[in-house]
Amino acid sequence: MANVCIHRGAKQIGGTCIELEQDGARLILDLGLPLDAEEATPDLLPPVDGVRSPDPSLLGVILSHPHQDHHGLMRLLPASTPLFMGAAAERIIAAAAAPATSASMVVS
Repeated sequence: MANVCIHRGAKQIGGTCIELEQDGARLILDLGLPLDAEEATPDLLPPVDGVRSPDPSLLGVILSHPHQDHHGLMRLLPASTPLFMGAAAERIIAAAAAPATSASMVVS
C-alpha cells in the first residue's frame, strides 16, 4: 500500500512538499519555498529524510511546475538527489537562475 504525507501545502499556499512512499521507496513531489520566506535557507526544509543529507530510500524529487513555491528549496538538496521535471520547467528554472546581462536588460 502506498503512503502519502503532505508536509506542507495543505493548510497554506506555497511551500508545497508531498512525500510518497511504497515498500520503503520514497519520492517527493515539489520542494517549494513558502510564500512568506524571503530566501531559501536550510531551516525551511521539511523534516523529510534525504533533504538535508543523502538517503538511499529517496528516489528523487518530482517538480510539478516551475513556480518558486513548488521548487524554491530544491537547490538546497544534496547534489546526488535526482530531480525530475519537464524540459520547459528545466529551461525556466535555468533562465531564472542565470545572472542578467546587459544584452537581456531592457532600458527605457
